[in-house]
Amino acid sequence: MIKTLREILEANPNMTYNEASKIQKDMRVALEDKAAGFKTSTGVCIIAALKKDLQQNRPLTDTMDEIAYHELKNENRRLKNRVKELENSLSISLETNDQYQRNNKKLVANIDSLRDQLQVKILKETTNQKGETWT
Repeated sequence: MIKTLREILEANPNMTYNEASKIQKDMRVALEDKAAGFKTSTGVCIIAALKKDLQQNRPLTDTMDEIAYHELKNENRRLKNRVKELENSLSISLETNDQYQRNNKKLVANIDSLRDQLQVKILKETTNQKGETWT
């Protein structure tokens, strides 16, 4: 149970309001930790526990910056691979497009040639029908 500020100040009349607030906050955190299943003990030094973990070669959990860095690094690697795939696909598409353009140019030239031949043939037939000679 968390004591009220009034109860804390009545038990310790020489305590300031800020000190009582800190005690109340510590009581609230301890109660929340107990409800969450954390075992807390007073006077535990976090740095000493960290040094002990390091001595026992326990892996430290990554900080949020390290986690974000690794996620961004993986995303960057994935995107670079995707860019390579797209560049390869683009080069294939450009080659195909060049082939189609060359073939289209040849077809247009053939069509122009056939049109010219057809016009000459039509002109010869029309002049032969009128009785004129074509030279």
